[in-house]
Amino acid sequence: MSEKSKEKPKDVSSGTFYGGVSFDPLLTIGQILTMQCLFYLSLAAFLKVTVGFEGLTLGEFFDSEAITTSTTKGWLTIGAFCCAAFTGSGFLCVVIGRAKKCLDFAATVHILHLINCTVFGGVPLRVTWWVVTVINVGVMAIVGECLCFQRELREIPLTRRGSQQEL
Repeated sequence: MSEKSKEKPKDVSSGTFYGGVSFDPLLTIGQILTMQCLFYLSLAAFLKVTVGFEGLTLGEFFDSEAITTSTTKGWLTIGAFCCAAFTGSGFLCVVIGRAKKCLDFAATVHILHLINCTVFGGVPLRVTWWVVTVINVGVMAIVGECLCFQRELREIPLTRRGSQQEL
């Protein structure tokens, strides 16, 4: 038998674009932490713009009482959370890069935010907080999936190294 016939056949089902699928817990934890940090950084930036420099406290981030429709500041806080969800969808595309994982990571970001809110001031009781959060999960997941789909469907250039001739 020749050397080539002894080689194991390549696994065709492993995928050509992403390679073999294997679970890497450190990568997943790193992606979760990165997404959480980017979410809070973008939220802080939008809260600075909308609420102002003097009024920004941890309560703006984690107190469910801050998300209200009865005050202008509450509406601005809602706007900042919605902008952070849109920005988070872009981060999903860059950090995660897979459309089928967008819902998982969008939900994880907001579940961890719920845990942080619960530790900070108790379980959020305001209906407004829950509505804003559920809408933001949906927006972050759907827009993130659309961005990832666009990225995944881009043409892969098939050119030889050193030449401009396509194969």
